[in-house]
Amino acid sequence: MLREASRPAHIGTPLWSLMSAIIGFNVGVEIGQVLALTAVLIALSFWEDAAWLPSTRLCDQHRVNGVGFVFTGYQIAGYYLAS
Repeated sequence: MLREASRPAHIGTPLWSLMSAIIGFNVGVEIGQVLALTAVLIALSFWEDAAWLPSTRLCDQHRVNGVGFVFTGYQIAGYYLAS
């Protein structure tokens, strides 16, 4: 796998170009994560101000917990079945 990752160095790509591409990619990913987190926080702030929220809050918490338990069970089962 490392061979494929270092292939641009073998075809004559300068090291500074490769490093600037990697740094640019990582900065782009971080900017995308910040934008996505900002959008989620804005959506949640509007959702909390909704009038119907108190009537569904407990049900939503149970749904989120249930999904979390199911995904955790899948991960644990996959770990033990793979070994």
